[in-house]
Amino acid sequence: MKQTGQKLKEKFCSTQWWGLFCVIRKIVTIHLPEKWDFLRSPYLLISFLVLCLSWPTWTCTGWTSKVFAIIPSLLSFSAAGYAIWFTFGTTSFGEQLSEIGKKGEASYRKLDSFFMEMNAAFVFFIGTQLLSLLLALIADPWLPEKGPLTGFILVVSAFSYWFFLYAVCLIFAIALKIFQSAISLEIYHDNQRKIKKTENNEEEPKDDTIQ
Repeated sequence: MKQTGQKLKEKFCSTQWWGLFCVIRKIVTIHLPEKWDFLRSPYLLISFLVLCLSWPTWTCTGWTSKVFAIIPSLLSFSAAGYAIWFTFGTTSFGEQLSEIGKKGEASYRKLDSFFMEMNAAFVFFIGTQLLSLLLALIADPWLPEKGPLTGFILVVSAFSYWFFLYAVCLIFAIALKIFQSAISLEIYHDNQRKIKKTENNEEEPKDDTIQ
């Protein structure tokens, strides 16, 4: 019985589904290292507040058109931004960002480097947008053409619209991450200037005039 269970486990672990699960788990672990980080997120609270304030929108039909108009453009922008960011990994600046740091240092991180944190944030952001689009595609056929929503359809509409608002709120979160990398880049360039200045001072020719 144990051997059968082990074989089934090995077979499942070798499938693409298991690989997808491991990648998603890695992304979530990096982006949300603590167990309750998602519930403590300010963007979660802001999206709920906006959901309450915008109740006339999602209690009636037609709100999915907003998702179809906004999310595809946002997905294109996010994918392009992620591709640009990923090119930093091939530079010397990217090498510094990919350093985890030694224990006891200010830059020490238990799990991953800032470079991996940034990558996980981008993938989490893109995945949230994609899921919000899928939820709108699923909800759209079930919404009535006219009149207010009631019952289970209202619950589905509220959840789908909230997820859309959460995806939009994460724009500011990714912007803050990019700003943090800009600060790191400024520090990197400042250090590079200091190194070059020191090297130039050391290479200055000495005065060999015969007295």
